Amino acid sequence: MRRGRTQGRVIVIAFCLLGILAHVTFGVTIVEFAAFESGSGTPENWNRLFARFMEQNPDIQVQVQLYSWSAYSDAILTRIASGLAPDLMQVITLDKPQWQGLGLFTDLTERWERSAVLSESLFYPFTIAAAMHDGRYYGIPYDFNTRAYFINLTVFSERGIHPPDDTWTVADLRDMAVKLTDPERRIYGTMNSVLSSHLQWLYNWTGHEWLSADKTEVLIDTPGHVEMLTYWYELHNILNVTPYAGGFTARADQYNGGYAMWEDYIS
Repeated sequence: MRRGRTQGRVIVIAFCLLGILAHVTFGVTIVEFAAFESGSGTPENWNRLFARFMEQNPDIQVQVQLYSWSAYSDAILTRIASGLAPDLMQVITLDKPQWQGLGLFTDLTERWERSAVLSESLFYPFTIAAAMHDGRYYGIPYDFNTRAYFINLTVFSERGIHPPDDTWTVADLRDMAVKLTDPERRIYGTMNSVLSSHLQWLYNWTGHEWLSADKTEVLIDTPGHVEMLTYWYELHNILNVTPYAGGFTARADQYNGGYAMWEDYIS
């Protein structure tokens, strides 16, 4: 999609190893892993993953402790302060610099250099940089992703609209969203993507982030940013093609027919 192409900014999340030794019981090393529930990170999926790992490594037992996204950071800091930090943990990007500064993470550089798996893996440079600090490795890249638009082909077909090709524009998105919105069937043309991807939309629309390149000037009042917000204001409050105050409730989520188009992670 031009002028607001949704090829992705990424969410940086890394697994990091705390400088705490896992404990050993009757010859079995018990490792506690802490993470937050989000998307595919459900208890069932984590347990399935580690069950496979433990089958291959019978001398290691992984105990999974999950928290909600909103409670996760505070819960981990509380556990660290109490001397009960997990052995392995998922780290939210914004928390990493603070926790790195507290000296919580084990230097994994030598493990990286010895690992045949890591040495043979292909990582984009920015994903490796996210796991590093001062030239040393303190985590592994995990959960890098990009966002793109998905479309419900059934709804498109029912409304007699051809799916867009890779030259579509934000004007096309607006026009299709109007035609696809069906209040009687409680189907919205699209979701309000700027609510969850504001910085991505800002960058793709204007070519800059919310700060200038030298980090000295706030750019949220630039004409381009105002133009982008005006575009979404129209979709939301005037055209009513995204969920709006006083509007109808979508019949289902995006995966079950409540929306004709939506922006989401490609995985």
